[in-house]
Formats: sequence, C-alpha cells, structure tokens
Amino acid sequence: MLLRLMAEVGSAAEGEEELRRAVAVIALATVERALVEQYWKIPAYWEITLHLRPAGSPVDLFERLLGLAAAGWTLGDAGDDRWAVWNWSPGVEFLTPRIRWAELQLRASSD
Repeated sequence: MLLRLMAEVGSAAEGEEELRRAVAVIALATVERALVEQYWKIPAYWEITLHLRPAGSPVDLFERLLGLAAAGWTLGDAGDDRWAVWNWSPGVEFLTPRIRWAELQLRASSD
C-alpha cells in the first residue's frame, strides 16, 4: 500500500516530524520504506511517501485510513485496484494538522 502526504512545513526536520506523527496514528501497518523530500511544485510542501505493509487485511487498513478524515476524499478504482485522494479544507484534518493533501493506493496484488 502506498500513502503519499503533502505537509505544509518549513524544513526537512519538520517534514520528518510529520512523518513520525503520521506513522504513530497509522499504527496498524509496518512502514517498509519512507521518504521525505521537498515537493518541487510547491516549495512550502514536503512530500512524505510511505510504503506500508498492513498488519491485517489491506482493505481494512485502506478503509480505516479513509475514516480518519471526516471529509475531503475522492475515491476511485481501476479494476481490482483502489485509490483515494484527500484534499484539505478548513476544519478537516488527516493524520496531522499540517497535512494538506494525501493519496492512498491499494493494489489488488498486495491483498
């Protein structure tokens, strides 16, 4: 499972802190790889990319992550694959207060 986050922070160190906060909330998955880098399109955003291995069902984790934000999700699928994109709006939070955008991908081959 792939989770991409855009955090509005001022430095790599702050991006790393957002990574730690997000991972603490996710809890039901092992982070196989993580990367924090400045987002080339919007310099005020740092991209956090997480490759997750769910502790249980990938579909259950996908649904749990969707449930962490009250609104803002656009859902889709491509055959057996599922994806979701989240956009921040005032009063709605996903994982941490500084996340402004997220993309979640669940590939059928990871079930």
